[in-house]
Amino acid sequence: MKEYILEVKDLEGEVLELKTFAYNIMQVIDSMVAFNHIEAIKTITRVDDGYTWKLGKSITPLREMRESINDETLIQNLFKNED
Repeated sequence: MKEYILEVKDLEGEVLELKTFAYNIMQVIDSMVAFNHIEAIKTITRVDDGYTWKLGKSITPLREMRESINDETLIQNLFKNED
């Protein structure tokens, strides 16, 4: 697993810095989608090489799509490969 630092915006508009561990960027995004109090992901930085993704968009559409999938195992299997 790799370490990632995220800058996110919560539903109240507060910008927060979070740390998470995941196998790939897809797992990082999915973990934020699962947190209902996160509204947007501004940046994601992979700690080991400093690579940064700049997103800055609402994750509400992703959350709505994820909620329509009733098979949690399917979701986890999609994201388990390392990047």
